[in-house]
Amino acid sequence: LHAWLLHQRLVLEGSKAKQLDQDLFESCWTLVRNFMWLKKVPEYRFDAELRNVQEYMLGCCVYLDKALERPDILPARLQQVLWANIYSGEVKKDAVALTRLTKYCLRQLGLMLQLEAEPFLSGSFVWADFPVPDDPPRQLQLPVWRKEFAKVRKDM
Repeated sequence: LHAWLLHQRLVLEGSKAKQLDQDLFESCWTLVRNFMWLKKVPEYRFDAELRNVQEYMLGCCVYLDKALERPDILPARLQQVLWANIYSGEVKKDAVALTRLTKYCLRQLGLMLQLEAEPFLSGSFVWADFPVPDDPPRQLQLPVWRKEFAKVRKDM
């Protein structure tokens, strides 16, 4: 989602950000490849699995783009796309997590569209704050993949 949000802003910057946009998506595929490598996806399935992930991610981005075509009903369309593509329809359409994710995306999209070009292109911005008052604070931990990735890099 963050790559799509960044992409939306890079498109607004036009030709001066075209290479940065291409580099962004290439970095995404590099992350996916590294994750698949860490998960020990067999070599004979690697290309097919990567292609599947790329089709899924690009398909999600296309639907997110289409949601932007109707700003008058953007929240509802965005929620539908997230429900279908992120949750694969496996949660109720009124699930709290889906509502929060929709609000989060709208808040971040608003930030992307309001940033001045220089702070955006230099990467000197912070993602919009997103308080969740209903949940008690909890200690954040590194995702498992980060620990695995760090371990593998250390062993190399």
